[in-house]
Amino acid sequence: MLLSRLVNRIKTLLSRLPSLKSNPASTWPRPASVQRSLSPEDRIRRAEQAQELLSSSLLREAVYTEEMNILNQMRQCSLSDKESHTRLVMALQMSSAVTRNLWRMINDGNEAAESIRMRGTRLD
Repeated sequence: MLLSRLVNRIKTLLSRLPSLKSNPASTWPRPASVQRSLSPEDRIRRAEQAQELLSSSLLREAVYTEEMNILNQMRQCSLSDKESHTRLVMALQMSSAVTRNLWRMINDGNEAAESIRMRGTRLD
């Protein structure tokens, strides 16, 4: 269920990539950091879910397939079609950003687990 929602969300995000003709006001604002508002226990749960997604062979296959499709489209794209080429590069970057964000969630969860472990211990 979580995997299918993530794949659908990635497809939605890729379809909404702004074109070169869009003005800066129409691009998405940078979201506030969600991790700061979460408790350490919530951060650990998010890290576990992110790890589950990254270890999913179905997600790895989906990401790999989409990246290969994007690369094939880039190869077939005319060099004079800069707008299409740029959109394809942005799609490839978005794919990498999703994976990178999942790794950040895992690292954040590890830091939260360490902070929970350190609670109540003296550092002399």
